[in-house]
Amino acid sequence: MARVYVKIDYTPVWILNEKVIDFVFFTDNESKHIEKEDKSFERISKYNNVRAEAYVMGKMVCAIEDTGFSNVDQIMDKLTTMLPEKISNTRVQFKITNIDKDLTQMYQRLVR
Repeated sequence: MARVYVKIDYTPVWILNEKVIDFVFFTDNESKHIEKEDKSFERISKYNNVRAEAYVMGKMVCAIEDTGFSNVDQIMDKLTTMLPEKISNTRVQFKITNIDKDLTQMYQRLVR
């Protein structure tokens, strides 16, 4: 019953939300929680087993698992040729996993 008579003041919540949005979107301060170890891979040994998947709007549309790639561009080019024909002028997300080294990275490319 007391809630009927007392109006809740959300001003502190709105002020905090505004500060968070300003910090996230409108500053270039670095996060304190950055990984120190760089686990990225641009170059891949042609002997490494690689699994790659292509996603459009969160849905996996094709995948490969193979060896013989020496960089991620070759993998994305191979997946792009395997995409269904109805996909054009679409942003495609690629999830590439180096299975031998247990490293995963995400990439994004506009497919025309």
